[in-house]
Order: sequence, then C-alpha cells, then structure tokens
Amino acid sequence: MPEESNTVDILDLHRRAQARDRNQRIGSAVAGLILSGAAALAGRGKKSLTSAVLATAGGLLIARGISGLSVKQLSTSMRRLFTHRTDLERRFHDGEHDIVDAASFDSFPASDPPSYSPGIG
Repeated sequence: MPEESNTVDILDLHRRAQARDRNQRIGSAVAGLILSGAAALAGRGKKSLTSAVLATAGGLLIARGISGLSVKQLSTSMRRLFTHRTDLERRFHDGEHDIVDAASFDSFPASDPPSYSPGIG
C-alpha cells in the first residue's frame, strides 16, 4: 500500500488559478457580447434607457474580460486617465516642461550614480 504524501504541487495550483482566471475572463467577455447584442436588439433604431444600460454593462464586461481588471479597477483607471494632473503643473511651472522632463524628474533617484566608489588597496 503506497504511503500518503503531504506535499503540495505548487505548479498545479498555479495552473488551476490561471485556468480559473482565464475562464472568468472568457465568461465575462461572452456575457458582455450577449448584453451588447441585447442592447442592439432592444434599441433597433430608437434610443432607450434599457438599451443604454445593456450596452454599458456589456461594454464593462467586455473590458473586464479583455483586461482582467475588476469593474472598480476599470473605473479608477478611466478616472485617472481623464483627470487633470495639477501636481505636474506645480512641479513644472505650469507646463514649461515636456513629458521627457517629467519622466526624468520622476526617475531622479534611480538615475543617480552611486555617491562613492570604493577604491582598491
């Protein structure tokens, strides 16, 4: 009779988690396509609240399926994308600097050389 092992196959757990995530994303995208199709059928040339709600829900589900982000993460990303960055204006004198200057400023500590180099001997 073989002995029972108490080991866990971490790679198998990882594969299962990836498969579950992939299936959820595919399910989300399919549900989004169904809702978007329902919105198109409900609308059929006229604009209604029902078709707008169905189209919005379908679009969110499709975006969730493609990106893998939750609806809350998607809304945060969209809000951040369309928000005016006043902190950059303050930092760069109301637009006198371009995006390269901003990137250089943001990466400042990482781009500095070491403060000293040890000598030999």
